[in-house]
Amino acid sequence: MQAAIWLNTCVMEYYWTMSGIKEATKKMLPDFAVQAVRRLKHLIQSSNRLVGMTSKSEQEFYRRCVKDSADLEGAIADLGCWMGSTTISLAKGLSDGHSEFSRHIYAFDQFIWEEWMTPYKGVVRRNYRVGDSFFEEVQQRLSRWSDNITLTRADLSTYEWTGGAIGILLVDAMKDWSLASSIAKNFYPHLSERSILIHQDFKHYFTPWIHIVQYRLRHCFDLLEDVSGGATVAFRCVKRPTPEELTIATRFEATSEQELCEVFSYSIASVNTSQKSAVAAAHVMYFVHMEQPDAAARQVALYRTENLPETVDFQLAETAVDELLRRNPEPPYANH
Repeated sequence: MQAAIWLNTCVMEYYWTMSGIKEATKKMLPDFAVQAVRRLKHLIQSSNRLVGMTSKSEQEFYRRCVKDSADLEGAIADLGCWMGSTTISLAKGLSDGHSEFSRHIYAFDQFIWEEWMTPYKGVVRRNYRVGDSFFEEVQQRLSRWSDNITLTRADLSTYEWTGGAIGILLVDAMKDWSLASSIAKNFYPHLSERSILIHQDFKHYFTPWIHIVQYRLRHCFDLLEDVSGGATVAFRCVKRPTPEELTIATRFEATSEQELCEVFSYSIASVNTSQKSAVAAAHVMYFVHMEQPDAAARQVALYRTENLPETVDFQLAETAVDELLRRNPEPPYANH
């Protein structure tokens, strides 16, 4: 987790620095940082883009999912809606499909401002400080669709869903092991037949737990779409997971290196060639999260031999490994 905090701080510092420094100084920054900042600034500043961390292509995909699935049984659940870009995209799909009176969106977040949100201060409506609530701003942003949206302040590591069947489950909240376990156990059992599960962080370097869960439940889900221009991958539910299957799927401590190889071979095969190294980065990050620097470094070296197309995500994972190695140096060799 310390590595993650360091990385978030690093990218934020580069963002703010780059907004006011000369071009010559920019050249001193690592290439991965420049690319990460450009991607972040693009998401923030692009015209006609909702305030959030999703790309235009992802927003259009969420909208299309709702529009084209009016026959699916169940509610629409949006986990980790932040400023509402995902929720608005889903709501637009209701209007497109003329089903606004038969479907309802339940959007969840803690709505508490955190340090990592600093780069977004220029596009939100208040000068939030860490710990401030932005619930009212999200309400205002969603007011046009308020009859069809229920906003809920919730800690998803403990929340239990009681809203019945779910037709579309959009997950942008599996940010750690605990959340991955609780979301899977509390929401997956309610997925209706042919429902759609959308993972917004599937192609993000930080989230290996998503891949472990989806691999172990691969008999329950078929790949639906790998969304270009973002980290989203969607699945079609073909069999509702049982509580027993979910318990096994979230038993992360029982993950062997052999299973990890199978997990990420499966996930890498599910995405476009240009994004394969972003998924490979999550494999590396498994060992970073587990504080296993040697295993992480070995995995980086193995993926480098595969000559996968470069991504910012893989570079960020490499940097996390370097930071972990600095914090956990090899013990000095002792002569006996």
